[in-house]
Amino acid sequence: MMWNIWYSRNHVLYQNKQVLSKQVVDDSLDHVLEFIKRNLEIGLKKKKVQPEGWNHIPREVVLVQVDVGFSTERYVVFGCVFKNDARGVLLATRRKDFIEMDTTTAELLEIRWCLQLARSQNFDKIIVHSDVLKVDECINGHLSLVSLAHIADDCRELLKSFRVVSIMYFSRFFNFDAHIVVGLGELFGSRTWIGGFPFVDVLHASVVVVVVSS
Repeated sequence: MMWNIWYSRNHVLYQNKQVLSKQVVDDSLDHVLEFIKRNLEIGLKKKKVQPEGWNHIPREVVLVQVDVGFSTERYVVFGCVFKNDARGVLLATRRKDFIEMDTTTAELLEIRWCLQLARSQNFDKIIVHSDVLKVDECINGHLSLVSLAHIADDCRELLKSFRVVSIMYFSRFFNFDAHIVVGLGELFGSRTWIGGFPFVDVLHASVVVVVVSS
């Protein structure tokens, strides 16, 4: 692929003049690094944008941010962050299971797990942020998946435990903290933090958990 890129570039810029192989590699690498840098800048700008009407969490409502990660070592990681109406972290927890499953199943199990956690902590008003639209539609009854019906039924039954509850789809940019908690797996394993959690560099987290569901 790099050679194809160089061939086109050489045709336009170098007018088909012969150049050293090292120069080809260096030029190609420069373009790749520039592409990564530019897309990272775009991603950071998007992350700063808050959806209209959600700059503040309603009073006494707990925000629950969830994320799932998959490792090359064949384990799945669940990450969950509970925040108060001032966006302070009440509880952050992660769980690692050595099991293989598809993304949708893992996301549904993640929602069920976080609802069980919320109930065990006596939170009666919660809003769950998920970054997988199919999961939200499945739980809210807008999509039927026979293979996952029993998990969706469990989730709907758990929803009855809360006075106020909603499961909503949000872009993964707004689940950033849950993504970081998922990335802590290699350092801490299954663990729970009260009032906050260790922050690791995003690049480090992306190395620990190779594939994060989108």
